[in-house]
Amino acid sequence: MSVLSPEALTQQRAEVRAVISSAPDRHEPLVIIVQAAEELREDELAVVLDAAGRTDRPVIIRVIADA
Repeated sequence: MSVLSPEALTQQRAEVRAVISSAPDRHEPLVIIVQAAEELREDELAVVLDAAGRTDRPVIIRVIADA
């Protein structure tokens, strides 16, 4: 999953949860890419942590800083 900004994580909370929980059972980690960001606020990170707690697969958050 990819979002354009960290704010999208809180705005699309249900979608983040749905994408992570409905991902096919495989052994590869799930990756969420946050574009145009330098950091994540606690509330934005909480969305991903909540969704990650619903799967046995590792979840990786990749933050891409503004160019």
